[in-house]
Amino acid sequence: ASDIIRVVETDGNRVYNYGGLNGAKDNGAKFKTWNTMEDFKVRDSHDALAGITVPLDDKFVTYDGDEAMIPGGFETPQNNVNCRCWLTFGK
Repeated sequence: ASDIIRVVETDGNRVYNYGGLNGAKDNGAKFKTWNTMEDFKVRDSHDALAGITVPLDDKFVTYDGDEAMIPGGFETPQNNVNCRCWLTFGK
């Protein structure tokens, strides 16, 4: 059961972030900023992205070379599973 919950929470966060990105595009945002929960559970690769702002259509890149448009959208599972990060947007 815990594996199912992990999948649902991980995918839910990814869908939430994609929705935010699409809404930001529709509202004319130009930039996105990576945010974390700022607690001991945040993985190092995401902590290093905290506060980083990039143009809306650019990817975030971890120090190990993984790339994502949004939290939960990385190429490797280890950067997606249990991710609780989110984006904020600006013009």
